[in-house]
Amino acid sequence: MAELRIAFLGCVMMSWCVSASVGVAQAGQASGTESATRARLSGALPRIPEARQALLLSPLAPLVGVLVAEVSDDVDAALSVSLRYHRTLVPHLALSIMPVLGVARVLSLKFGSAGVKVGARLSPTPAALVGWYATPLVVLGRIWASQGATSLTSAGLLGLGLEAGYAWRWELLMLEASGGLQYSGYFDHSAFDGSAIAGAGLKPLLNLSLGHAW
Repeated sequence: MAELRIAFLGCVMMSWCVSASVGVAQAGQASGTESATRARLSGALPRIPEARQALLLSPLAPLVGVLVAEVSDDVDAALSVSLRYHRTLVPHLALSIMPVLGVARVLSLKFGSAGVKVGARLSPTPAALVGWYATPLVVLGRIWASQGATSLTSAGLLGLGLEAGYAWRWELLMLEASGGLQYSGYFDHSAFDGSAIAGAGLKPLLNLSLGHAW
C-alpha cells in the first residue's frame, strides 16, 4: 500500500513537472512570438526615403496677376509664372534654380519680364530639402516694355537676394513658404523717347510653393 502511495505521488509529481515544463515552454514560445510580431510590425512601418530633388510651382504668382487684372481698370491682363527646382548636392546643401516669367498689358502698353534666380540652399539638418533653410541668391533677368510693334525700353537686371523659410514634405508632396529681400540694378539699359521702366532697387521676396519631391 505504501508502495502504491509512493508511486502515485511520483506520478503526480512527474505530471506537475511535465505540466510546469510545458507551461514554461509555451510561455517562452508566446513571448518569442510576441517579440517577433513586434519586430515584424516595426519593420513593416514604411520609412519615407530622403528626397533628393523637388519641382514646385507657386500658385500665388498667377493668382496675383488675375486679381490685378480684375481690380484695375488700366490693367487688361497679367500673368506671372514662378517655378522652383531644388537638388541636394551634399548633406545640408542643395542647389536651387528658380525661373520667373511675367507679362502684362496696360492700356496700349505691354510689359514683360523674364529671369532666373540661382542660389545655394543651406539647411541646419542633413536633409536639405526639408525643414528650415536659408538661400543666398543671384538674380539675372531682363525687363522690357513696348507699344504695338515699337520697343519703348528694355534693360538687363542683375542683383543679389536672401531668402529664408521652411519646407514640409508628405511622401511625394512638398510645400514651402519663405520670405526675404532682393536688391537689383540695371545694365544694358536702352530707352526710346525717354521712357523708363521700374523693377530695380530693394524689393521683398514672398514665396508659397507646392510641388513634387522625389
